[in-house]
Parts: sequence; C-alpha cells; structure tokens
Amino acid sequence: MSSSLRLEYSFLSGKLAEILIARSDKGLAAVMLGEDQHTLADALKERFPSADTSLVVDGLHTEKASIEACMQGESTAEVLSLDLQGTDFQLTVWRALMRIPFGSTMSYQQLADRAGRPTATRAVASACGANPLAIVVPCHRVIRQNGDLGGYHWGLEIKRQLLALEQQIQHRQQTISATN
Repeated sequence: MSSSLRLEYSFLSGKLAEILIARSDKGLAAVMLGEDQHTLADALKERFPSADTSLVVDGLHTEKASIEACMQGESTAEVLSLDLQGTDFQLTVWRALMRIPFGSTMSYQQLADRAGRPTATRAVASACGANPLAIVVPCHRVIRQNGDLGGYHWGLEIKRQLLALEQQIQHRQQTISATN
C-alpha cells in the first residue's frame, strides 16, 4: 500500500531548540521544535502516520533560510508555500495567528474574536496546540488574558525564549530606526 503523502524532512539546529522542517510536494507541512532529532523524527511520523517520510540530510535550504528569517522578524509568507492540513476551524485560527505582528502577543480570547468565534476560546487554544508549523504559524504569541503564558506544545520554556527573542529583536530594530 503506497502513501499519497510524501514528506521530505531535514533538521536545523536553532539557538533555542532542534528544529525539524518537513515539506510535501505542496509546501511546508511541519516545523517542530525539540531537544533531539530522533524524538522529532518520531513526532513527525506520529503526526503523519500514513506519510512516506524521508530524511534529506543536506536539503530544504529555502525552507531553512525562511525559518531563520522568520525568527528574525522577516516575513516569509511570500517565499514559502504552506501545506497546512487541518479542519476548517483550525485553518481559520492558524490564518489569524499569522496576522499577529512579530514581537506582539494577544490573548486566546482576542484570537477567538479575530477568528470570528468569540465563545470558542478553548477550541482556539486546542487549535493552537494542534498547529503543525511552529514559528511560521506563531502560536507562541498567544497568552492568557491575565498575561500568563498558558500552554505551548513545544514547552513553556521554548515559548518564553521565543517571546523574549522577538522582544529583543523588535527593540533592536526600533533603536536602529530611531537613530536613523
């Protein structure tokens, strides 16, 4: 039995975590964060159990460069094709997440409002947890109404560090803009 979904994946060693990047023939399908490559490869196979996956040791250069640029506050939406696979509701939430500006946060309630489902805060939080494209679909920018971080599929410490990194980069960019 052959699988209709083929995924090529590779790894990027980031400052905060190991990053697994996977693409299908339609585009970027997964960006996963973790401590080691073996665990991430297992997580990819768990996420896409019927996919034919293959490791590309020296590849996915465009995707890797885009992830690195995204972590520096550059928009990569024009460069990357995305193969987001989810329910209609999840896709709506993920599109709303991509409109949260770099260095900013919003509450789960605000995201539910933005997604057109103001009474679905818990469902919005679940959609964030199911997001297959860490960093690209920035679910780390969603926090609780009271300012607490809430949850994060890849761990609260990584979420904390991603938010701190964005704040540092945004502050640096504002400082440079003010001096010019």
